[in-house]
Amino acid sequence: MSSDNQPGQPREHASVAIDGELLDAYFAAKQAIIFYETREGKQALAAVTELRDALDHIMLAAERKTEDARASELVSACEHLRRGAVEPLEHAVENRLFKLMRKRRLVTFCRPLFIPPPDREQSEFLVTTIQRLIGKGREQKQQDQWRDAAESFQQAWQYCVKLDLVLPDREVYLGRFFSAFLVGVGIALGALVTLLLKWITQG
Repeated sequence: MSSDNQPGQPREHASVAIDGELLDAYFAAKQAIIFYETREGKQALAAVTELRDALDHIMLAAERKTEDARASELVSACEHLRRGAVEPLEHAVENRLFKLMRKRRLVTFCRPLFIPPPDREQSEFLVTTIQRLIGKGREQKQQDQWRDAAESFQQAWQYCVKLDLVLPDREVYLGRFFSAFLVGVGIALGALVTLLLKWITQG
């Protein structure tokens, strides 16, 4: 497990380390925003705001007269970029899991319509794994381990993809359900017609 904090770092190397962290966090935030927007189909407004706030601190750093003041502004910029690098991934995987859980509940309702039925144990394992990775990523984010947090959310996303493949498409559920419904209606109408004909002939 890597750590993103490096206490006790010599002062002469602090500025270089901050600049490197700034670049890493910027490119990670950029990729996270693209990831979110391409999969959610909407803008990552909160993450874009983090980028704007980071830019404000970078501009302030350029105006500061001392190295300590400059470093302080760059540290604040890094904090915004780290959030921008993690939170879009977190929100994307949470939204994906929410949709998959709705789909999974539909599996339970329509389970008798499938022969063979979807693998319940496998889907349960995948859901548990996704939830564990999301929880792990949140803990890492709170501990400022933003790289590890981003990796945990990315792993959770991959398991979401696997879960989606295990669960039949929504259209399949609806098709099976309406087919069963129409068969039931046909049987009920047939029984009703039979009873009516019997009643007419006996009358």
